[in-house]
Amino acid sequence: IIFVYLIYINREISWLSFNERVLQEANDSEVPLIERLGFWALSACIAIAQYMQIKLDEQITKIYSQVILMEECRLSR
Repeated sequence: IIFVYLIYINREISWLSFNERVLQEANDSEVPLIERLGFWALSACIAIAQYMQIKLDEQITKIYSQVILMEECRLSR
């Protein structure tokens, strides 16, 4: 379990590092404006994807919990 936890932490740190690099490029005045806009768009897409991943996971968990509850109610009859 600890190994899986460390992999999860490493994945999150890697994801945060990537986001930081994208935002650094978006804020770099030496990068042409059109490329900076691309980095800002990428950053926005990443934020939306992360938000949707969290919301989707919450919904799947909620549905799964309801299915388990329905199964338990049916089995207890």
